[in-house]
Amino acid sequence: MALPILLALALSVDGLVAGAAYGMRGISVPKRSLAVIALCTALCLGGAMLAGGVVRELVSEGAMRRLGACILGAIGFWQLLHGSLEYLRQQATGKPRGVFKVRVRDLGIVVQILREPALADTDSSGRIDPKEAFLLGTALGLDAFGAGLAAALLQLSAAALVPAVAGAQVVGTVAGLYLG
Repeated sequence: MALPILLALALSVDGLVAGAAYGMRGISVPKRSLAVIALCTALCLGGAMLAGGVVRELVSEGAMRRLGACILGAIGFWQLLHGSLEYLRQQATGKPRGVFKVRVRDLGIVVQILREPALADTDSSGRIDPKEAFLLGTALGLDAFGAGLAAALLQLSAAALVPAVAGAQVVGTVAGLYLG
């Protein structure tokens, strides 16, 4: 039971950072928008755990546990490396990266992944509405996707992890708003 809580706390750090960025800029996040963020996170994480369950059926238990542990370790290493490189890049240029778009032409879908949380306020209203929260929630949920896949391979309970992570994402965002 402790591992889902620890994983939920680790995954909520991005929400904390986004909330702090909004708090510093005086951007509010209403309850409906927080619910959208939680729902997007839950859907992405649930989908990842479903995919992990399929992989789990195809791989031996020992290999599955090693693979899950390797994925979690790689995600942690990547986050540390990426954060350090992004910090150095911002120090050198003085500018945040902005919005990164990934286009999937065959499906006609444009997925916007936010690298600078304040840019989620696309209409500059000082308030994250539910549509803007969908962008942020999807970005936060996609960030949790790899961890969800690894968690499923480690046989963690989706029934415990998905609500814990969705709730922690909201708590992290609200805490960030107050800290900012």
